[in-house]
Amino acid sequence: MKMSMKLNRNYSSALLCSILFLSSCGGNSMDEQKSTDVKNNSNVPAEAVEKTKEEAPKSEKEIILSGLIGDHALTSISGFMGANTMVDYTLERGKWLAQGSAIEEGMRQAYDIDLEREDIKMLSSMKIQVSKDLSVKLMCNGKTYYTMPMNANGMAYFLRDSPKKYSSNFPAKLSESATVIGDYLYLYAKDHVSENEISSLNITEVFADVISISYNIKSKQFEMSLFYGECCDNSIYYFK
Repeated sequence: MKMSMKLNRNYSSALLCSILFLSSCGGNSMDEQKSTDVKNNSNVPAEAVEKTKEEAPKSEKEIILSGLIGDHALTSISGFMGANTMVDYTLERGKWLAQGSAIEEGMRQAYDIDLEREDIKMLSSMKIQVSKDLSVKLMCNGKTYYTMPMNANGMAYFLRDSPKKYSSNFPAKLSESATVIGDYLYLYAKDHVSENEISSLNITEVFADVISISYNIKSKQFEMSLFYGECCDNSIYYFK
């Protein structure tokens, strides 16, 4: 009889321990399941799931370009050729006009530049486009000539020679990692450009083998410069 009671007590104790152990394990499993259900619940706002992730601060370049999304049409061109010839293309009341001037017998004399239908087509279609992904394109006649992918830490840099060689057009510290220098956000630079490549954009017909594209923060307009790396000839296209 005593032996039977002792066995019953041992059995009861073992059974109680088993129940407590299973309850403990089951509790943890339920908590884990609840956590998993919350994570997998499509009704939980994405903001709540991502709230622990900090958003990286935007670079100065990203901030500038974010406010420029859209198309920026060509509005004017200024250029000079040789020692004394200057040209200006302006959009006045929706109509393109062009005029040049040169020094003759010590006096600057103005002259009109006749614009052909093809010239008007190029002038009217040339634009700079900033996409939603902040990439920048130079376009003319529906064709994309240059694309500048978004790079928060640099520019599209294709200069073979030192920028110091082009000191009148580039800052000496221009480099692949350049973004904002002074009043300019630099986007594109390329030298040793072939005449065939540049001719489709060279409305003023200056001698040119270098191209640069930038944004003037102060005047709030894009600028494309086509110029001759050795000397003198230069034209600047302005987009707003």
